[in-house]
Amino acid sequence: MRLRATLAAVLLASVASVSSVSRARADTPPSLWESAKSPGARDRYGLHVQAQRVLELVRGPHEARIALQRFGQLDHLRAILEENGAETSPDVRLRFDLGETYEELELHQDAIRVLAPAIAAHEDDPAALPAMPSLAGAYAKLNRRKEERDVYVMYLRHLDDRQVKDATDPSRRAQMLGNLAESEMGLLNMKGAIAGYEEVITLVGQLPSIPSAHASLALAEWGLAVALDRSGDPTRAKAEARKAISVDPGMRILNSENVFFVPGYERLWYIALGAAAAAETADTLKDAVELRQVTETCFLKYASVAPSDDPWVGLAKVRLAEAEKLRKAAEKKLASAPKKPAIPDPDKVVNF
Repeated sequence: MRLRATLAAVLLASVASVSSVSRARADTPPSLWESAKSPGARDRYGLHVQAQRVLELVRGPHEARIALQRFGQLDHLRAILEENGAETSPDVRLRFDLGETYEELELHQDAIRVLAPAIAAHEDDPAALPAMPSLAGAYAKLNRRKEERDVYVMYLRHLDDRQVKDATDPSRRAQMLGNLAESEMGLLNMKGAIAGYEEVITLVGQLPSIPSAHASLALAEWGLAVALDRSGDPTRAKAEARKAISVDPGMRILNSENVFFVPGYERLWYIALGAAAAAETADTLKDAVELRQVTETCFLKYASVAPSDDPWVGLAKVRLAEAEKLRKAAEKKLASAPKKPAIPDPDKVVNF
């Protein structure tokens, strides 16, 4: 589960948009001396500015992204960047722009081909920082978790080294830490994943109350519940799932378009824990039965679609058996519950 800048992963890439501070430093136009020294420098800068405008719209509201897709502006930007040799441009910002555009177009291999060497060669360039989440998102979508994790670590290190303040999005660091924790869980480093989610929860508690921070908190609670469940602490996992439900009623954030899972069926585990937590405080016995059925169905689907080498498929089958038992108990309780007496229809009451 990763948040794009969306959410990300973002992102959506799987990460948050970059602050105006770091972008301003990365978008300095060439001086007169630089223009004279490097013919075409101003044209390249103009193309970079154009690319950033499109990419910012892509990462904006859902309606803006749909409009861009409808008119093919993102693919048009890709074509212009390619035609102008962005991949080997002397202005590294165009290389970053092309890689980020590839990632927004879900061309993950192309994004990695362009961004990985560009960032490796220009890691300290101010423009590299906002490109890192796109590279991490590409690795995430291809389930290359070690590379994904390494990019998040690099991103956070540069964030600290440059002392970039989250002036426009103070939850940016929390988003990246949450994505890093998710990659640690994918690498079966449960201790690291749990510590990462806990760090996000602590960090968000120190941030202003804004939607992006709230989303980071909700996803950290969900991630922590799953990590605890998989690490052999189901009791605490249930408690965290209840917290997640309270922070994210109806699982709206968990199931938003800005959150993606690799592999996709991973989402089932989160929904299963959420439904189980909601069943414990359901308003009616009927609601409790339905929620128990959701939990059972999710674990059944997980066990059915996960390949044999999935590290959690065995535990999913254990959770499936437990869910079936709880569902049957809820159904039995519902069946034995006293029926409320029917209220007479006044129109059918006999008059004496």
